[in-house]
Amino acid sequence: MLGFDHRPKHIAKQFIISLDFDGVLAQSYHLKLKYIKEWFGIEPNDSQTKATGFNRLMKRLYGAGEIPKPYDYDEAFRKRLLEEHQMEFVIPPHCQEVLVKLFRQGFRFVIVTSRREYEYIPALRFVKKNYGGVIKKIHRFKQFEEPTQKETYFGNIINRLYHVRGKPKDKAIKLLRARIHVDDGLSKLLQMLNTSAELAYFRQPENRGKNVSPMHRRIFEFRDWREFYRYAIFVRDFHEAICWKHNLENIFTNVAKISAIYKDMDAEELQKLILEYRAEKLVHHEWAA
Repeated sequence: MLGFDHRPKHIAKQFIISLDFDGVLAQSYHLKLKYIKEWFGIEPNDSQTKATGFNRLMKRLYGAGEIPKPYDYDEAFRKRLLEEHQMEFVIPPHCQEVLVKLFRQGFRFVIVTSRREYEYIPALRFVKKNYGGVIKKIHRFKQFEEPTQKETYFGNIINRLYHVRGKPKDKAIKLLRARIHVDDGLSKLLQMLNTSAELAYFRQPENRGKNVSPMHRRIFEFRDWREFYRYAIFVRDFHEAICWKHNLENIFTNVAKISAIYKDMDAEELQKLILEYRAEKLVHHEWAA
């Protein structure tokens, strides 16, 4: 088998996947249910664990005279939750094992988070503790142009954490030229349809009613990281197949070209190309990871 430096040009040396932080690498749904009840005496439904639903509920309860003031989600709840209970957030089952498995096959990972200033430091602490063996470095992302000089090094699987400070993530995804972006927010994924990244929707209980339209072929929904593993391999294979067929080098500067070719193919054409490529790959053992 060849090392990455000696592989044919249609095989990428690195395959970048960007990941949201909240809901993807760290989940808090169970904590929201627990502490909204404990701190405010309310048993919320799924939508009321999110800012809009929470604030609407508080205004209604305040108007009915059931609470002394209309508590704000960010100020009264989320800040306290992060300060006191961030380290209790849950890592999704099979997430770490899948990231490690993909890393060994040339995938690299970048966290892109829209957390605000006060939310960023708790995220760093969580990542350092729970992904200490799989995070390489975390740095701030300044105006979608260049990172600040200060970097924090951890491990060797997730390369960076970009903090977009509440702004849309599409500019960061374009700059990174990520092949796949994973998010638990469908509205955020829809903002990225203008990028070259394939989009993966990691559905959470709070998003039970937010469904992917059949029109959006590029949004893949999954609930188990083992499903995502198979999807990531599929995306890698069709990127390789397109580069092989069209004599393109599989590098980040050609991601837009690869994506454009893919968008022009129907499902039957794509499946035929992948089968043709995988058959060729079986003959050329030196292409294997």
